[in-house]
Amino acid sequence: MPSRMRSMRFLIDGYNLLYAVWPADARHLRAEAWSRFRRRLLDRLCVHYGADASVVTVVFDAAHAPPEAVADQDFHGIHVRFAVDYPTADDLIEELIHAEATPSYLTVVSDDRRLQEAARRRGCALARCLEYFESLEHRSHPIPSIKPPAKPDNLSAEEVNRWLREFGEIEGDT
Repeated sequence: MPSRMRSMRFLIDGYNLLYAVWPADARHLRAEAWSRFRRRLLDRLCVHYGADASVVTVVFDAAHAPPEAVADQDFHGIHVRFAVDYPTADDLIEELIHAEATPSYLTVVSDDRRLQEAARRRGCALARCLEYFESLEHRSHPIPSIKPPAKPDNLSAEEVNRWLREFGEIEGDT
């Protein structure tokens, strides 16, 4: 593995990534589904990164955090942060971007324009959420995109059905 990829770290906007990969309106999720969605995402990251999981930090807003959640957690090597002392996860992510000692080795995964701009200013690589998520299935490690492609306007019916099968925890599914 090239030394750059060995040193590459990933800072992931957790709920932003989850919202990108399931087309449903999150307001209709059952409360207990949040925990399952977070777990599925973290499990997928663990499988993908394996022994290199420590290069990944996932930040979630505290709004849907489990009651026992602490600000910093370890999930099989992945660093998980809940923004419990911040107004939003974006505030914490932006702070982490600014604090990064070697921003050229950090890939920020988010569709949020504010975070993308903060990452660009620091010289971080960027990855759009859907592109990054799909790359988890196709590469040994996601390759960052410095200039992310434009966000697609709509998902096809086939894509919607695929994501509903993957994340089918929507109210009214019964």
